[in-house]
Amino acid sequence: MPRRFHFYCGAQHRFYGRDDLSVADLRAENLVTVPGDHIGGGFSKLTLFREQHGFTGRVLASSASMRELRRLIHAGYGIGCLPEATARDDMAQQKLFRLPPHDGVVDIDLHLLWHDGRHYS
Repeated sequence: MPRRFHFYCGAQHRFYGRDDLSVADLRAENLVTVPGDHIGGGFSKLTLFREQHGFTGRVLASSASMRELRRLIHAGYGIGCLPEATARDDMAQQKLFRLPPHDGVVDIDLHLLWHDGRHYS
């Protein structure tokens, strides 16, 4: 099932709470992202969006964990794309703020895999 991704920033970021921003304002911002965010990767739609819109900010951190991406955005490492459902509680608690484009960036299929026979210690 596709999940809609949006850009977010943390509460201490200079863009937090601003409703006068456009995608152009985000172009030079530092980013946090997932390791598959490159051409040919599972999140290449994010890469294409940034390239099409002239993003020049550096990727300062990446993680395969959505929980860790949220933490990095909270900590102010940069703006980042998260699935809407992942950010919902943080937005309600005013820890994250949704940035443009307000209709979202891209839809990406997320898959959850696990090993039924794995035993935890």
